[in-house]
Amino acid sequence: MHRTQIKSKAGFTLVELMIVIAIIGIVAAIAIPNYFRQQPFRQLNAAGREIYANLQLVKAEAVRRNANVVMEFLPGSPFTSFRVFVDNGAGAGGVAGDRSLNGTEQVLVQPVALPQGVLGTQNFAANPLGNGAIGFSSRVLPTGMGMVTLNIDANGDGVADLIGGQATFRTITVTIAGAVRFDDNVGRR
Repeated sequence: MHRTQIKSKAGFTLVELMIVIAIIGIVAAIAIPNYFRQQPFRQLNAAGREIYANLQLVKAEAVRRNANVVMEFLPGSPFTSFRVFVDNGAGAGGVAGDRSLNGTEQVLVQPVALPQGVLGTQNFAANPLGNGAIGFSSRVLPTGMGMVTLNIDANGDGVADLIGGQATFRTITVTIAGAVRFDDNVGRR
């Protein structure tokens, strides 16, 4: 009688395990710097989408509440944050339609700060507080027109950075007809 020995092939050899670890290290060495290089672009896009979405909210809430609703840029231009409120003059000292938060007017979106590394400028008309503000009436008519421009400012010096020799920016435009557009330096989205 012959007995055959059965060798187990389960598991990995040390050499196979070291090769896999080396491959993972090489991929990480390539991917991690690219991830950090793209971070300012992700922040820029996220800030642009957030402002665009909140301007759409301003329009929708103006119709739903049958009142003026405003997005105010704090503290002006350049701005560091924005908020959304109902501009209906509610409460003592409230003035309807002035595009300033006063009285007991309801805040719909608490101040939202721009991400670090994003520079925001706007050219909407200033309200009595000196902040740029854009509002919509219940008929979806804007209180003016203008544009928000967002740039990468990775070093925080208040000047837009040039990436690859050119400015990288996103713009959100409100037209006199009330349309809201989201554009970048390549074109409309």
